[in-house]
Amino acid sequence: MNWAVLRVGSFTLAGFTPEKGEDAINEVKEIGANLVRTELEELFSRSQYYRYIMEAVAVLGRARWSDIMRYLMARAGGRPTNATLSRDLSNLVKMGFLAKDGDWYSILDPIIRYAVLKTR
Repeated sequence: MNWAVLRVGSFTLAGFTPEKGEDAINEVKEIGANLVRTELEELFSRSQYYRYIMEAVAVLGRARWSDIMRYLMARAGGRPTNATLSRDLSNLVKMGFLAKDGDWYSILDPIIRYAVLKTR
């Protein structure tokens, strides 16, 4: 994963100095993941498929609608309707959890992606 996109302000806020190097990056990832985890759990309670959609995109790095549907069918044990998946994807994009570029969905925030992968 490319953690270079973490902002300098995150390190300053956490009291890190350049001398701490990789340990500082790992600690900021953990702090960020813990902060995001509560928000993700609340999000996941809004739709039975949000968790699996976010997992699919986090695991694959970026995914098309059909990739996400296959992941959902394998993990959720059922097949949502096409309309349900499309609605949930649209909602996640509108809320800023996912980004859409053409046919591809991705999680732009590396801390959110890391937190989703940790909650699997």
